[in-house]
Amino acid sequence: MNQLKSLQKQKNEMEGLSPSPSDTSSVLSAGYQLQDKDLDKLHRAAYSGDVSKIKQLLRKQDVNQQDNASRTPLHLACANGQTDVVSMLVENHAKVNLCDSENRSPLMKAIQCQQESCAAVLLGHNADPNVVDVNGNAALHFAARIPSITIASQLLEHGADIDAPNKDGCTPLMLATIENNEEMVEFLLREGANINSKDVNERTAPFSAAKPGGKNTSPKAAGGGGGERDKPPVPGAEIAFSTTDSNAERSRPEVGGKKHVWREGKKNTFFFFCGLFC
Repeated sequence: MNQLKSLQKQKNEMEGLSPSPSDTSSVLSAGYQLQDKDLDKLHRAAYSGDVSKIKQLLRKQDVNQQDNASRTPLHLACANGQTDVVSMLVENHAKVNLCDSENRSPLMKAIQCQQESCAAVLLGHNADPNVVDVNGNAALHFAARIPSITIASQLLEHGADIDAPNKDGCTPLMLATIENNEEMVEFLLREGANINSKDVNERTAPFSAAKPGGKNTSPKAAGGGGGERDKPPVPGAEIAFSTTDSNAERSRPEVGGKKHVWREGKKNTFFFFCGLFC
């Protein structure tokens, strides 16, 4: 449970800010929390997509100027999906790898906000896919969480490290697994992700183990007593939830104090891995 809580905490930290700004929004709507009074003219124009204003301002202002949160105009354009502005800024020598106060590059912000076209422009101008933020997450971690196979594929084509660990030792594959993003899991495995990578706690998968077709057999589920822990049938692919329930809804371990339920018909990580490797 400590590992699950740690991963949930990390999930909360990864969840960014939104184009209709909200600091508590999910990773699916991630942008910046902005106040107009905190923005200079160039940042404001970049965020709103005012191309003509930007052309005028660039005659006198530095394209790489940073605000009080170390954000460049390029960060704001990427967060709000202003592809034309992104193209204009990089063509006017905007530095694509400058990071904000959370050490996130414009590329990471574009991916976090699901702005694929902005991400493609940046990758085409040598944006580094292996920059890591304050939590050790690289761009591929964000793509795995969303998930976006299109972005993940582009990142790998531009040299992203498929097995890069974040500060908790979690790889993109681990993060895709905990979200039950099966298409992303399959994609990463097909691209060569290491299923046996270990996190900082020497775990190879971000879930508690449970016996397939039977009760949860982890020591904690058994009341903290002894007994040999059942081995998962695939090395590194521990099962995501107890499969004891025969009802239409099946229980998943609590994560961050929230009860998660698998609905009938929704595939699960364990059977997915078995389908690939067993």
